[in-house]
Amino acid sequence: MAIAAGDFDGDGKDTIVVYAPDWGSGTFIKEYTVTNGEITEKQAIIPDVLSKLGNSGCKSKQDLKNQPMVSLVAEDTDKDGFDELVVTAGMNDVTTDDTHLGSRLFVYDKLTDNTWNKTYENELKVSEGNDRIVWASSTVGNMVASTGTGVDYPEILSAGFVDNDKGKNI
Repeated sequence: MAIAAGDFDGDGKDTIVVYAPDWGSGTFIKEYTVTNGEITEKQAIIPDVLSKLGNSGCKSKQDLKNQPMVSLVAEDTDKDGFDELVVTAGMNDVTTDDTHLGSRLFVYDKLTDNTWNKTYENELKVSEGNDRIVWASSTVGNMVASTGTGVDYPEILSAGFVDNDKGKNI
C-alpha cells in the first residue's frame, strides 16, 4: 500500500491517492476526496499497474513476488500551481519472468475535465549501463539552486537497488 495527498485541481483541498496491491480486485491507483467528513472513491488514475510495468500476464498475481512496489509523492513539479502525482513502481522479483522491467517513474497531471494525463515516464536504470533498478522510490525537492535564469523547478530524485544479476540475486 502507498498513499499521498495533494491539491491536484487547485481547489485548495487535498485529494487522497492510494495504491492497493492485487488481492483479488486488481492493482490500481485511485483517488478519493473528503467532503463533509465523507470519503468518496473517484476514478482509477492507473486502473492496472501491472500492465504499465509490462507484466499484466503474471501467472500468480496474488504471489507477493508478483506485486509491484509503489511509492507516491504529490508535489508541484512544473510550477503551474497544481500538484502532480509522482509514481515510482517496479516488479522487483517476478517468479515467472526474469526479463521484466525494473522500476519505472511516472508523472501524472490532473486535467480540468478531472481526467489524469501521464506527462512523463522513464525506466530507472544505472546511467553507466543497462542494469535495472529495483525496490525504488522517489521524492521531490529543490536540490539545485536557481541560476537566476527563470523558474526554480524542483527535482525528482529516485533511488533503488542495482540489480546487476537480472533478478537472480534478489
